[in-house]
Amino acid sequence: RMREGQEYIYFLTGTSLESVMSSPFLERLKDKGYEVLYLYDSIDEYWTQQYTDHEGIKLMSLSKDSFAFNEQDEKVAKKQMEEARIGIKPLSERIKSVLGNKVERVKLSNRLRSVPMMISAERTGFTANMELIARAQSFTDPNNMAEIKNSSPKKVVELNPYHPLVKRLSELCSEESAEMRLQVEAMIRTMYDTALVASGFHVYDQAEYAERMARLISKSLDLDYEGLREELAEKSKEDLKLAEEDVRKEEQAAQERDAEDARKRKEEEEEIAKERAGAEDQDGEIDLEKLQEAMKMANQGEDGGDEAEVKEEL
Repeated sequence: RMREGQEYIYFLTGTSLESVMSSPFLERLKDKGYEVLYLYDSIDEYWTQQYTDHEGIKLMSLSKDSFAFNEQDEKVAKKQMEEARIGIKPLSERIKSVLGNKVERVKLSNRLRSVPMMISAERTGFTANMELIARAQSFTDPNNMAEIKNSSPKKVVELNPYHPLVKRLSELCSEESAEMRLQVEAMIRTMYDTALVASGFHVYDQAEYAERMARLISKSLDLDYEGLREELAEKSKEDLKLAEEDVRKEEQAAQERDAEDARKRKEEEEEIAKERAGAEDQDGEIDLEKLQEAMKMANQGEDGGDEAEVKEEL
């Protein structure tokens, strides 16, 4: 099924069929109608490292920076990139300066169309999917996780010189004001982290990435991010105090209700106890005072007292 002029068996690994099919690395190959193997089983990362050719045709990973089209296409692309490099050079240098040891190098790419930047692995380095597998195998040991983060091969930044964001950022790199330099640096870091996600890599500084995205969104909404954040932080403290006071009052009221209910239950229990005591007296308990009075009357009866009255008392 390889198209005429396709010199390599291209393949792309990932965590699922959907993630592989949506990869921006496929854009130019789809345009050319080239065949690509979609590999999304964990074992694929291992056998493709050993099985490098099939019947004399080399296998080529789209996740590596060693990717290439056929020889004729590469000659054309090389000539094309020489022209584009002139306008993008300031941005390439700034990216390397800002990202430092996170990246091995920055290069212009002839295989991107809709995205400004993608991240690929060096020829001998971990692909994004292989790095994910290594992290999953080491997740129970924090020391192993730190080792993977620190020893992970440096990434290769691939820039699309014909993307408007890349073009504009390159122009802004010539601005000398401190404010603009900080904005360009923030945009570079945000674009790099976004490219990591799109390329399937893990973003280690997720809190920092989220903060930069919040600032970027705020800027697009024309918000005073810092001022509004401080204002809302103060309001949050005030609301927290009010909420704590409301909860305290509710708990106090609940305690008072419980105490009142306990008092009423005690009174009811005492009343019931009194009623039971009275009932027991009526059911046969002897009143000593009445008995003594009856005996006295009985004695009087022997002296001529009224017999019926004595019997009634007894």
